[in-house]
Amino acid sequence: MQVNVELTMDDLVAFNKYHHAHSPTLRRQMYGPAILAGLAAAAFALVEILKPSPRGSSYWPSVVLLLIAAAGYPAFHRFWLSRTVRAMFSEGSLEPFLGKKEVSMTPVEIVEAGATRSTTVRWPCVQRVVQNQDVLYVYISATEAIVLPRRSFADEAAFTAFFAAARQYWESCRPRIDKA
Repeated sequence: MQVNVELTMDDLVAFNKYHHAHSPTLRRQMYGPAILAGLAAAAFALVEILKPSPRGSSYWPSVVLLLIAAAGYPAFHRFWLSRTVRAMFSEGSLEPFLGKKEVSMTPVEIVEAGATRSTTVRWPCVQRVVQNQDVLYVYISATEAIVLPRRSFADEAAFTAFFAAARQYWESCRPRIDKA
């Protein structure tokens, strides 16, 4: 099977957002500060309830601010992630990552070939194959994937067939890996 893909900066940002949202380590990093702010708000509220502050002062404004911070932090993190990814990518040449690519796969391997870079990965080395509503990701390492946007396929059936074949090829290799 073969598909022609044209990757944009938005595709790279979307992959990084997807990866951050689904990586257990990065999820902890995103929700950790929000949980800490929530716990701090609870501690301030408990102190205020058990031992009210002297006249004229209160911890309630701090409680409210910490709760707002806890609730808003995940959205702020996603916004900041997009900005950071775009800034990182602007530091160097994106020619190997963006633009037109040809992705082909056989039962043995998946190949992504562009104007300046070609990547061939045999299915036993693929980490996982996942799909969200707009993109198919073939993870070739813990943090790198071959990105196949839905718009690259002629129709929904072609997208679904490519995903099904990729999953089948990948899953057929997994028992051999798990036994080793």
